[in-house]
Amino acid sequence: MSFSFIENAGVGSSINSGSITPQSASDYFLIISSAVGISPVGSWVNTWGTSYFFAQQVTNTDPVNFVTTHGGSNNPWVTLLLDFTSTGHVIPNPSYPFGVSMDFGTGATQTINITPNSGDTLVLTLPCPTTEGVVSPFGPLTVTDDQGNVWIPLGDNPTSVFSSAENSYAELWVFVASNVVGFATTITLTLANWSAELAPNGLLVALENVAPIPPTIFAQVTPSSIQEGQSATVSWVATNAVSVSSPQFGSLAVSGSEVVSPDTSQVYQFTATGPGPEGSAGTASTQVELLVNGIDAAFSLQKIILSLKQDRIPNRGRNN
Repeated sequence: MSFSFIENAGVGSSINSGSITPQSASDYFLIISSAVGISPVGSWVNTWGTSYFFAQQVTNTDPVNFVTTHGGSNNPWVTLLLDFTSTGHVIPNPSYPFGVSMDFGTGATQTINITPNSGDTLVLTLPCPTTEGVVSPFGPLTVTDDQGNVWIPLGDNPTSVFSSAENSYAELWVFVASNVVGFATTITLTLANWSAELAPNGLLVALENVAPIPPTIFAQVTPSSIQEGQSATVSWVATNAVSVSSPQFGSLAVSGSEVVSPDTSQVYQFTATGPGPEGSAGTASTQVELLVNGIDAAFSLQKIILSLKQDRIPNRGRNN
């Protein structure tokens, strides 16, 4: 997915400024903040009843400047500027055309009912405002829906800031579901540490024709070389992925590890599959090699093949 973002976090009254160049002439920009009372400078539209969310759509690729002011002498805050490369479909809202809003003021679990277009990308942001005297983080946050779309956290999720002076936290989550199905969908959000005074507001935005976030995967083996009879640990971690598979280990979680004790050198392969129907976000592959007795895996395989061939050669010598 074509995302760019500028992330800021801090404590106290502060003015943030920055500039970002749109990736296309029809990009959408959202400013999301955990602090009430931000005041962005420029042609930003307030997208909800409180000043957590501001948005604009550009008409060219000139750099977009933003300035936000956060009130409160010691309150922590988190602000995120998101750049969505899109070609124009946004789920309509009668009052605020940039998205569908939610309010956790009535309980720990909230639902959103929408009917996106097939192939849309849904972006859910949930900033948790500061509450004086509250020291517990607000999460974790879980996001699911009844159509089987996979919700993947984006970036540093959540971004969390603590103010020792105010004894309080501010947090911000961003979740993305790529290439969703075009049916009536109920999205369920649950905050683990909800309380009546912790009532964050969220915003859901749907964009069409946005390329899904491709998956990535990293693997390593520790130690990378052993002697026969010893063990090593093969570990992997994938991002923006819904599944991982390996010829050696089968279907795997998106992160994990396995202890191995091979007799010969091995190459362990991993493939991560991205979200969307039939993995439409793409796949990513990697491999790592474990040396046994200092012999690489290719040479070990050649020895095995040669040994098999020699076993099949008949004895053509003369019997005396």
